[in-house]
Formats: sequence, structure tokens, C-alpha cells
Amino acid sequence: MTVLFLVLGLAMTGHAVLTPLLMVLIMITGDFLAMSLTTDNVTPSPMPNAWRIGPLTIAGVLLGACLLAFCLGIVAVGTFGLRLGTGALQSLAFVSLVFGGSFVSSGHHRYPQWDAQSYPAAAPKAPGGTPRLITSRSAKLDCMCAT
Repeated sequence: MTVLFLVLGLAMTGHAVLTPLLMVLIMITGDFLAMSLTTDNVTPSPMPNAWRIGPLTIAGVLLGACLLAFCLGIVAVGTFGLRLGTGALQSLAFVSLVFGGSFVSSGHHRYPQWDAQSYPAAAPKAPGGTPRLITSRSAKLDCMCAT
């Protein structure tokens, strides 16, 4: 995606949209982002996992194409709409790649990101038969009252 961005950005602006130093910074920030989002909370599956590579590849290509269109759109606005100079345009391209990439990378959780105890589907029935929302605090109070 980055190579296509560089080639299309060069064709659009007539000069390099990123310097080598900015490319190194993008690689470092991408690696730090990937390492900070990585966890090792593996739970074994009862059955072997089957990876459907076709749909994953299609989703990855679509996300990459959307990110490329977003970043090229930002550079096009900076070039043609705002008439930015080379330095400002390179900074804009850098910021669009970093924030666009972090947005795409941040949505990879298997389970909801909120506390599992406050998830309404796990709520038991109250004495009147209506579902009750359990929060972490009420669950702790229930545990304290039961003992």
C-alpha cells in the first residue's frame, strides 16, 4: 500500500511525497503500534481452527484500498485545494499515513472491548423476571452479599 501511495503521490504532485526519514519513522511507528496491540492471551480451541484465507485476503485488500484512497485524497486536497508547499505536503502525507494506518490497525479484537460483566446478554433475571444489567460494581456487591 505504501509503495502504491508513493508512486501515485509522485505522479500526482511531481515530487516525492515522503522523504526517506519519514519512511523510517512510519516503519518505526507502525512496528511500535503493532507491538503495543499484540497480546498473548491465547486460549486453546476445542477443535482445530480453519482459516478461510479467501475472505481474509479480500477484506485486507479492501481495507488497503480504502486506506490508499483516504491518504491520496488527503494529499490531493493538500496539493490542489490548499496549494501546500513540498515540506508541508510531506508532513501532511506522513500524518495521513500514520493516523490512517493506526485507525485500520485498531479494530482487530475478537471479543467486545468493554467489560464482559457489563455486557447485557450475560445479565441474569431480576426477581421480577426482567433482565438486569450487571456492572462490575454490582457483580462485586452480589458476590459480597452472597458470602
